[in-house]
Amino acid sequence: MVLQKKIDVLLRMDALIRRRGTGDPQMFAERLNVAPSTLYNYINELKSLGAPIMYEKSRLSYYYTEPMRLIFECKYVKDEELVKTK
Repeated sequence: MVLQKKIDVLLRMDALIRRRGTGDPQMFAERLNVAPSTLYNYINELKSLGAPIMYEKSRLSYYYTEPMRLIFECKYVKDEELVKTK
């Protein structure tokens, strides 16, 4: 499943970023088993969602500028349950 793979990669990215253990962009991409261009696309996607991601050259790692965690939630809800919440 393509969506599940992407979510898995994004969650691994989040964990490495929170630990400041990404390495440089090439190493980060290798750790995630994605191309560097894909890594940059994912970083831009996370930034567009509001993730405060920066890169620290001296530590060779991406990091969050404030404490945060990426959370995904996906569930099916019956139509009648949606009507109740409106």
